Amino acid sequence: MTFDIKTLTRPEPIKADEVVPPPEPRFRPVADLFQTPEPLRWLVSDWIEAGTFAAMVGLPGSGKTFAALSLAAAIATGTKWHRHQARRGCVWYVAGEGRSALLRRALAWDIRHKHALRESDNLRISNGAIRLPDDLGGLIDEIERSDHRPDLMVLDTLNRTQTGDENSTADATAYVQAIDTLRERLGCAVLVLHHPSKSNPEELRGSGAIRGAVDSVMLVEANAKGITVACTKQRSGDLPPRIAFAFERVEMPPEWWPDDFDGHQFTVSVLAPADAPPPASALKGLKQNQKTALLILQKLTAEHRANLAEGGRDPNEAKVSAKDWRAACAESDLKGQSFTRAMNSLMERGLVRENGFFVTLSDGGADDVE
Repeated sequence: MTFDIKTLTRPEPIKADEVVPPPEPRFRPVADLFQTPEPLRWLVSDWIEAGTFAAMVGLPGSGKTFAALSLAAAIATGTKWHRHQARRGCVWYVAGEGRSALLRRALAWDIRHKHALRESDNLRISNGAIRLPDDLGGLIDEIERSDHRPDLMVLDTLNRTQTGDENSTADATAYVQAIDTLRERLGCAVLVLHHPSKSNPEELRGSGAIRGAVDSVMLVEANAKGITVACTKQRSGDLPPRIAFAFERVEMPPEWWPDDFDGHQFTVSVLAPADAPPPASALKGLKQNQKTALLILQKLTAEHRANLAEGGRDPNEAKVSAKDWRAACAESDLKGQSFTRAMNSLMERGLVRENGFFVTLSDGGADDVE
C-alpha cells in the first residue's frame, strides 16, 4: 500500500486555551525554599514531633501502656510529660487489648490530676481493636465526621492493630502506608506500641519496613521502682536524656470496685515523675556472678510489680521468693555455691534484703547494673 503525501492533512493547531501548562518542578533552589520557613513543631518537647510516626517499645509487663497513657493524657490536657511540655491537642487511643484496665488507669490519672482529663474532653478511647489497612476507610470517615480531629493517634499494640503478619514485608509495608495516609490526611502524629526484637531490645520486632519508617523510638523498661523511658531514635533532633517514673496508688470511687471486693479501698497505679536511676558506675565493684544474680532479681521484681499493678494492688509490695530467685539464676548457669556466694555478697553490701522465705531489693539494689 502506498500513500500520496498530497492527501495527508496537517493536524489542527492547538488552541491557546488548550495548552497544557508544564508540571510543577520537583526540585527548587534552597534560596527559594528558605523563604517559606518550616519551624519544628513538637507535640511533646524533645520526644515527638507533630505529624510524625513514633514507636514505643518494651517487653510484656514493662509498662508500655502506662507510659503511653501518661503521654496521651499530657497532650490531652496540655501539661508536662515528665518536665517536657506537651502541646495541647486531641488524642484518639486504639485499645487493642486490656481496654477495661486502660479505662481504670485513665480514671486514676484524672483523679490524681484533679479531673483535668475529663474537663479537657480531648481523649477518645476505642471500643476495641482497629485493623490497618482493612479498617482505614471507616476510621478516617469517623474522624472526619468528628469535631475533635486527632493530633495524636495511639495504636496499642502493633500486633492487635495490623492486618496480616508483622514479619511479612508486604503486610508491614501496607501497615506503614496506612499510617502514612492517616498522618497526611489528618495531619496527626501516630504512636505505635510494640515489642522489641530478640536480637536487639532497642529495635522493633518484625519486618524492617516498620523499623525503617519510624521517626522516633522510645524504649520502656521496668525496674524495681517503676519504669524508665529512653529515646533511642530521633530524626527531629538530639536524643533527650532518659526519664523515669514511679508508680503511685490512687483510690478508686466505690462504683469502680470489683464486684467481689471486700477491702476498705481499691486502688489503681498511675505514673508520677521520678529521678532517673544513677549511672551504672555506682555498682562497678560487683563481680560477674553478683551482677548476674542482681540483674535476675531486678527482672523478677519488675515482673511482680507489673502483675500487682495490673491486679489493682500496690506494686511496692513486690517481693520474690528465694527459691524462685535461685531457680532463675540456675537457668543462667549460676548454681550451687556460686549462687550462694553471690547472694551472700549482695546481702552484705546491703543491695538485697532477706525477709523470711523472700528477698527484696534495697534502694541501691534497684539501680541499673553495668
